[in-house]
Amino acid sequence: MSPEVSRRLLSGGVSLDGKEERLVILFSDVRNFTSISENFPPAVLIKNLNRYLTEMVKIVYKYGGEVDKFIGDGILAYFGLEENNDNFIKNALSASLEM
Repeated sequence: MSPEVSRRLLSGGVSLDGKEERLVILFSDVRNFTSISENFPPAVLIKNLNRYLTEMVKIVYKYGGEVDKFIGDGILAYFGLEENNDNFIKNALSASLEM
């Protein structure tokens, strides 16, 4: 969980009743990952996958996004939850292009 989400939770700034938000959801994964993974020993595959995911998370955070979860080689992230940010659509697009 990011420092921003932690701050909002700890400050009581989150309602458990839910609310509507305008967000961008970004899902990315490695093209042909299954085929690629068949050519590497598990230790090498995990090392490379961890290195890749680390770099992708840095990019998501760089543009103000939040990582929701990892799904194998995939990343589910969202943009627009941060306060006072009207550029979240542009930021999500910039992050996806850099990724």
